[in-house]
Amino acid sequence: MILLIAVISISPIVAISSVHNISIQGFSFTPVGIVINQGDSVRWTNNDAVLHTSTNDQGVWNSGDLATGQSFLWPFDSIGAFAYHCIHHLT
Repeated sequence: MILLIAVISISPIVAISSVHNISIQGFSFTPVGIVINQGDSVRWTNNDAVLHTSTNDQGVWNSGDLATGQSFLWPFDSIGAFAYHCIHHLT
C-alpha cells in the first residue's frame, strides 16, 4: 500500500506573502508537513516519472493530474490545517 498524505497548517496573516515549494518525489511529499502564513501560497511540483495530484481531503482544491515537471500553485487565505493526498496513491 502506498499512501501519500501530508498537512499544511496556516498561522495568522503577516505583511508579506510567500510561495512555499513542495516536491512530489519517490512517492512522497517533501516536506511532509509545513506551517505557512495566511496569504501564502504553496507550489507542488511533480518530480516523479508517474502522475500525481495534490488533493485536499475536504475538497478545497484538486490539482488534477500533474505529469513529470508540472506544478500546481494554491493560495491559502484562511487559517486552519489542511490535509491533502495524491488521489492515485491513496489506498
